[in-house]
Amino acid sequence: MKIQILILFVIFAFSCTTIGANDKKVTHSKPPEGDVITWYDGDIQRKAFILKDYIVELGTNTSTIQSIDKNAQTRFTKGKIKLHKVSDPNLKESLAKGIVPKDVKKQGAFLPALSTTGDESGLIVPSGNIIVKLNTKEESEAKAWAEKNKLKYVKKLFGSSFVIESVAGIEAIQLANELRSKEGVLSATPDFFTNAVPK
Repeated sequence: MKIQILILFVIFAFSCTTIGANDKKVTHSKPPEGDVITWYDGDIQRKAFILKDYIVELGTNTSTIQSIDKNAQTRFTKGKIKLHKVSDPNLKESLAKGIVPKDVKKQGAFLPALSTTGDESGLIVPSGNIIVKLNTKEESEAKAWAEKNKLKYVKKLFGSSFVIESVAGIEAIQLANELRSKEGVLSATPDFFTNAVPK
């Protein structure tokens, strides 16, 4: 009887050890941070994460970020794009929602930071233009369509693809998504600054 009890105890102990060993092998990678925003590249849905700890500054040689957040750190500058890491909790709270506060906008051309990877390595910046593909190749008809929908026509790219003006940032993505449901639209894709990430 004692031998049987001893055998059961050994089996139980071995089982517990095995479960514990298996548990240690299970690893969970940290998911990307931030809310997700989606758009379409033709018929393919794309997504990006809104980075609450970062803000993008456009088009100035001299940055004004220090007047907004004195502890902000400039992560990189490339062309007309600057990426800053911010520390102000109120600013972070607003950026997490994809919103740049009005008082910050008064200081310069600032945009929420978007990333395809969930960190600064996958930075993308909507430039403010939208590429629409219409059910016509005629520029005159494309201009008429833009006027009817109270949009600013920019130019023809090729075939039935045309460029429509929009403000830069998340608003460009939101407008592109709205245009997909408009009559005569085959696709609508926000344009992005290329090579936003430093190499």
